[in-house]
Amino acid sequence: MEIAGCYQHSWVLVTSRIIHFSPMASLTKKARSKYWFACFRDLQGKQRRLSTKQTDRKKAMKVAEQYEQITQRKLPVHTVRQTLAELAREAYGETFPSATVRPHRL
Repeated sequence: MEIAGCYQHSWVLVTSRIIHFSPMASLTKKARSKYWFACFRDLQGKQRRLSTKQTDRKKAMKVAEQYEQITQRKLPVHTVRQTLAELAREAYGETFPSATVRPHRL
């Protein structure tokens, strides 16, 4: 099944007016872009498409799967923070600055 270039391997199950989409991120490429685009559904089932900023298909798929897990709230907040930090480190070679409001021991 193909919907706007995405979800080539998703199955749709229709039961008594409820449409269930199997969670499966996929990739697509725009004609003039060197980057892969992640295609996935968010928590409300809305179709999303975001650039992965990756030219390597395997790395792009990893990013797409992480986008999907984050938007479907399948990861705890600390894991989302860690995942975004890892993506930034891989893509830009930099880390996010972190701050805490924990009281300092004197």
